[in-house]
Amino acid sequence: MADEDLNPKEVEREPAEVLREQDELFRALTQHANDLLCLNELDGRSVYASPSVERLYGRKPTKMFEFAYPEDVEHCQRWWRGAVAGGTERLHWRARDNDGQWRWLETSAARVQYHNKPQILTVCRDVTERRLTEQELGRTTTLLRAVIDGTTDAVFVKDRGGRYLLCNAAAAQFLGRTVSEVLENDDSVFFDPVSAKVVKDHDERVMKSGVANTEEEELTVGAITRIVQVTKRHPIGTVAEMSSA
Repeated sequence: MADEDLNPKEVEREPAEVLREQDELFRALTQHANDLLCLNELDGRSVYASPSVERLYGRKPTKMFEFAYPEDVEHCQRWWRGAVAGGTERLHWRARDNDGQWRWLETSAARVQYHNKPQILTVCRDVTERRLTEQELGRTTTLLRAVIDGTTDAVFVKDRGGRYLLCNAAAAQFLGRTVSEVLENDDSVFFDPVSAKVVKDHDERVMKSGVANTEEEELTVGAITRIVQVTKRHPIGTVAEMSSA
């Protein structure tokens, strides 16, 4: 078919038809997404927001970071300037949801061409539960560390090979070493051969049975021999111990 046989209107409509199909595909892909997908102008004005965005905020935002936690705004704006320049760093920020609660969002961005214009496509994931879990784990770890370091009993954890993974100051003092000198070493470094075998045999019994056990061990460190009462248990492939002279 010659070019002069084409309907000029059909030629003119072709780019518009392509754009319409792109719109339909984009909306179909984002319609049921759990993540929050937004298409924005380079200045942050919202072009499109997936239904999940409206479900979270109660309405569609007019611009990116409209619902941001006040203290996070400056950080978000710096990140946005980087995204516009082509940066790929993830952003963690807080946004107010429809119930007035602050949600933690993890956001990635990509610079794309949409309708022949440069746009920023953002994908936000609600990571509030993960963040709260991490914070609680941090508090628990701090508390556990305080208890371990505060007790006068020797507390330590070993792996299946007998190497020390955790050791408090009391345990290190008992072995005549610093904490850093104890970690990653096994009992053959600190005890005489007979004592090291006593400890290893006890560890292996606990490993095999999976049951906590308390017994006395006669141990020699340097030229000093002591009898200590040791309680051992087997949490997930390791041996955790607490001993007192």
